[in-house]
Amino acid sequence: MIINLDFFLSQSNQFLLPSKKSYLLLSFGLFYMPSLISQEVDTTIFAPIGAIWSAAYNSDHMTATRDTFILGHNARVLEKFWTCKSFWSPDMPCNEQGLTLWNTAVLREEIIYTQGSQVYHFLEDSFYLLYDFNLTPGSTMVIHTRDRLHSTLIVPFQIYIDAVDTVNIDNHQLRAYHIREYDTDPSFYRFTGWVTERFGKEFYPFPFNNQDEDIFGFPFVASCYEDFEVQNATSDGCVLSFNETNYVPVGLYPNPANSMVNISIDPSFTNLKKIHIIDLFGKKHLSANINGNSTSQLFIEALPSGYYFVQADGASTSVPLIITHH
Repeated sequence: MIINLDFFLSQSNQFLLPSKKSYLLLSFGLFYMPSLISQEVDTTIFAPIGAIWSAAYNSDHMTATRDTFILGHNARVLEKFWTCKSFWSPDMPCNEQGLTLWNTAVLREEIIYTQGSQVYHFLEDSFYLLYDFNLTPGSTMVIHTRDRLHSTLIVPFQIYIDAVDTVNIDNHQLRAYHIREYDTDPSFYRFTGWVTERFGKEFYPFPFNNQDEDIFGFPFVASCYEDFEVQNATSDGCVLSFNETNYVPVGLYPNPANSMVNISIDPSFTNLKKIHIIDLFGKKHLSANINGNSTSQLFIEALPSGYYFVQADGASTSVPLIITHH
């Protein structure tokens, strides 16, 4: 089965979508991850930095922006932006529609992390399973969502996996599965349809209560990289980019490390001044200045054995480091 963006457009709310045909272009970031923890920190399956879910170029969209550390997981932040003028005439300010939105506002942040073939979604104070790309037809899975858009109450509902397939998108073979809500009206949580690697559920990647009066539009139809150096990009298609936005290549040696680790940064990133060793809960333990082409050396004997991450100031992504004391 071959999917292009026309498939997603046909499944979504028509008045929110661009009228022209669009084609989905995806890119795969390449990361070096130590094998012992690659299942925990590999985010190439879902939401690489710079991935954008959008109905039209530079209007209503959600963007994967940075790494964060929550409950011992190296997670990723997705920011939802709403540009009011994409729905109404440019001459009609938002407040004339009785709304209190700014012209462009961050409505909320969603946080996810990937572990192997599974994607987890952070809600209030816990992570819940959102996607599993190793499912088989006939399987069921419990999904969680907010009772309402601004509610702190988390409610479960069950989905049923109808079919599993492989789809060809931009010459990449991606896993996909079709789901439907098991015991609820299919339109209640808007979580019936195809789920595909890299960008998740068609129409919108997260479930939500479709009966919620606080919700008046989710115009997402697919994810892609938009190259912002191309100023004339339109809804005719997204421009392919092979690099994560704001991804900083960090070299670590040795890794795993025992008493000392050498850390080097690509010298082209001249604006970066410091690097940090961070634990799974986001606490900074050691820092060092970046000296251009030279390699910074950190002594780590005082740090307990375990998993850590190295991150530079101003960088969105982090690199895993294993510390082992024999």
